[in-house]
Amino acid sequence: MLSTLPFEVPKGVLKKAQKIKSTRMAIAGADHEVALNSAIASHEAGLIDPVLVGNKSKIETLLTARDINLSTFQIVDTPSEHEAADAAVKLAHTGEVASLMKG
Repeated sequence: MLSTLPFEVPKGVLKKAQKIKSTRMAIAGADHEVALNSAIASHEAGLIDPVLVGNKSKIETLLTARDINLSTFQIVDTPSEHEAADAAVKLAHTGEVASLMKG
């Protein structure tokens, strides 16, 4: 289970990370609110260009609830959590993303 506790990135660490080019990252399980919120926050901080992998309908519902344009992110639709993980790994294997996050 993902934590729902608030977190804070130390400002010095965030400033250093923002000096590095953002990475294209597959977010497996992006249909879970905590994972999606983390991906959005990282994107807004300029750290990642996320590819959201999971149940497209759930992802779109969560994005719409946050008033985020659905065309902002690439979404890869998968019917299950296991298949989301497989699809994210495939994106990394083919070089479409440089890194992975499992929500």
